[in-house]
Amino acid sequence: MNDDLERRLEQAGRRAVPLLGADRVDDIARRLDARPGHRRAIPWAAAAAAAAVLIVVGVAVAFRRDGGGTLQPVSPPMDTATPTSPPPTSTTTSAGSLVTVPAATTAVPQGQATTVPPGGPTSTTQPGTSGGGTQPATTPPTAPTTTSPPTAPPTTAPPVIPAPSFTVGVQRIGDRLVFTWPPYGGSDGTQFVLVRVTAAGLQHWPVDPTRVARVVPDIGATRTTIDKPDTTRAAWQLVVVGADRQVVAISQVVFSN
Repeated sequence: MNDDLERRLEQAGRRAVPLLGADRVDDIARRLDARPGHRRAIPWAAAAAAAAVLIVVGVAVAFRRDGGGTLQPVSPPMDTATPTSPPPTSTTTSAGSLVTVPAATTAVPQGQATTVPPGGPTSTTQPGTSGGGTQPATTPPTAPTTTSPPTAPPTTAPPVIPAPSFTVGVQRIGDRLVFTWPPYGGSDGTQFVLVRVTAAGLQHWPVDPTRVARVVPDIGATRTTIDKPDTTRAAWQLVVVGADRQVVAISQVVFSN
């Protein structure tokens, strides 16, 4: 028997059966008495009431039958598992009084076992503070770090430019300039350098390479030439350089055109 039929029968058994009214019973009795061959009257009111009682009793008995064909509705089993709440946790305050704090309740799904660790929840005791509060931690002073100032690189004194000690002659021959000078009598010179200068003469050494017109490596030479088609006036000086590339002697300024 399916569930829908059981549900309908259960509803029919719970529904109250109304009794027939006196007018309805009399009407049914008149109809039966009017049939042909009817010889005696039947108390139909009592018969209808008895039939209604028998119907109600029969439905109730049918629902209480046991066995394979029972019509008794089966209710689903109810899970009686209830959430387990851990016992409250005790906390000791700074004043020494015990304050009970209710522990958080964790819902346990139905059908799942809850395991409580042996010994129950642990009690947490917070140490109180005495005196005027917590003293801040002190850090020992750190000795200042001494740093030596950076050492400046040693400065080299500019070379001393000696005073002019000999003369140089210059002559134009076409597009070339011819320079001549007397033999150098010192023993500290290694070479001659012809440089272009201003009218004031040599001011510092070494000079920019663009100002060097000729290098004469023979310290015994007395003559050199350069190509200069331009006839613009220019000033020149011949420099005697020693072994350490220092100036040992210079000539007077000479002008060309």
